[in-house]
Amino acid sequence: MPKVDVNKKRGYEASVPVEKIWSKLENGMIDKNFCIPLGERKSKNDEYTNLDKAFHILAAGNVLSGFGMFRRVALATLLKYNKPEDLKFILIDPLKISFFHFKNIDKYLVFPIITENKKAINALEWAKEEMERRYEILTKNKIKNIQRYNEKNPDKKIPKIVIMITELGELMDFNAKTTEDSIVRTAQMAKAVGIHFIITTQRVTENTVTEPIKNNMPIKLAFQMSKEASELFIDVSWADGLLGQGDMFMNNFGLMFRMQGYCLEEEEIEKIIF
Repeated sequence: MPKVDVNKKRGYEASVPVEKIWSKLENGMIDKNFCIPLGERKSKNDEYTNLDKAFHILAAGNVLSGFGMFRRVALATLLKYNKPEDLKFILIDPLKISFFHFKNIDKYLVFPIITENKKAINALEWAKEEMERRYEILTKNKIKNIQRYNEKNPDKKIPKIVIMITELGELMDFNAKTTEDSIVRTAQMAKAVGIHFIITTQRVTENTVTEPIKNNMPIKLAFQMSKEASELFIDVSWADGLLGQGDMFMNNFGLMFRMQGYCLEEEEIEKIIF
């Protein structure tokens, strides 16, 4: 079991600017296509994934624990290094303020940024239908995944879609059955057709992080939370001892380790991306 420093000394920098990993992307040390920075380990090794490997990510923690910063870094990086013809977003923000600094990205959006629960549910239902439509295209062309299809059809590319939900709890309160059914059905089938979820929540309860949703999110990022919430989310109580401000455990297909999340200041977003 990883030891949590009772003196609250991380042993490494608490703030790791995302530019650290961006420089590696720009120098070709890391493949920039669909890359998602995750964090830096105590060894100073950078942890990252891409949509083809991650499939879906679920992040949770207390207010100001760092999961909102992870979401900001992930979105900014995907926008910075991918073209709108290759990548689209469905941004669902029941909190209404989380994407304030990402207002000018219309060319990347399937729908305008969604802040109403009913529209969010409709968007999730649309994504499920789009997943099925894409499967029909692949079946008709006898191709098993979207990557291969795009290689064979460069003039008719099908873009990946990232569905980012800022607060899962709000949608579950509004319509738990449809929310869960849409997420689970799409998540189960979507990896071959390029539809991916990045979901965050501060409500780690059985009614929000249900077993079907949790089981279909291969990567889970646990930020500081209560012992009970940690046991529900990652099956161990370790996140109770995290220090906040981006300190997290990552459960990656069952492999667990601790790291410090990257940070990106709000005022840097527009001039870095646009």
